[in-house]
Amino acid sequence: MSLTPQPDHGYARERDAIRAERLKQPTTILPGEESVTIPPSDEAWHPTIQRMWGALVVSPHAAVFTSIDWEMARFTFGEANAYLTGGYTSGGRQRGRSAIALQTIYAMLKDYVLPPAERVRLRIAIQAPEPPAPRELSMDELRDEIAKARGVTSE
Repeated sequence: MSLTPQPDHGYARERDAIRAERLKQPTTILPGEESVTIPPSDEAWHPTIQRMWGALVVSPHAAVFTSIDWEMARFTFGEANAYLTGGYTSGGRQRGRSAIALQTIYAMLKDYVLPPAERVRLRIAIQAPEPPAPRELSMDELRDEIAKARGVTSE
């Protein structure tokens, strides 16, 4: 079977022209909020959801969240918690864990969690933090560190 090139009907060029035109449009910049309060996680949440919330709070893109973004994120994480704990309802009926419920929650989470593939698609890179500067240890500090690593306590 030989692969012969298919005739180009201009669809790709038209799509590329539309994309280039869309990228030319300017970005509207709105004034930000003076201060944004990050709501706390719910202590009743599933441990996985609590860890995800903690990771979201310290994530780089969280720096641009507004108050409404945080409230919507908290709602979304609450829905994910309900799914994990079996309390997910739809139309007042207990639904449990279904593929459609999981798909809905995943779609909601994608608005707040940027996995590596999404970052590539959106052309977002996260700059790694600078490593801490090394410091010199005194001989006593060095001996204490070695003893601590060995599990020996110095008294």
